[in-house]
Amino acid sequence: MKVVPNHLIANIETTEFRPDSVRLAGWIVHHESPLTSLTLRLNSKVWVEDVPLYDRPDVLKNLYRDVPHTVRSGFDAVAPLDRSNWHDGANTLEIVARQDGAERGEYVLALRDLSREPERVAVPPQILKLHIGQQYGDFIYTGWRI
Repeated sequence: MKVVPNHLIANIETTEFRPDSVRLAGWIVHHESPLTSLTLRLNSKVWVEDVPLYDRPDVLKNLYRDVPHTVRSGFDAVAPLDRSNWHDGANTLEIVARQDGAERGEYVLALRDLSREPERVAVPPQILKLHIGQQYGDFIYTGWRI
């Protein structure tokens, strides 16, 4: 989770890379006002607009019980993967939070397709990878986190 000065907190729970798209799902909350939709920008270009928010009672229950509008915080977006605007390294994903069309702040993070990392970097033999993670994907993910 990341708290930014514009009163947003968010969590990306699912990042699923498909051959021609990326699915991003999670939740986002503005501390002071309810949100109604999101716009996603990839490397400063609009990627997906008007992603509606849906109810997430679990976020209300476990995060901000005293902020009722927290319940409407869930999102699930599928964005087309335009390789002309995609970098092999880290990409900048901006999640622009909106309330009835008006921008209420943005949440910025790096987005990277870890399944393609073996094409870019040397990966050690399986026996060494198992010392870091239980399976291949864990090794790459752990390295990216570090």
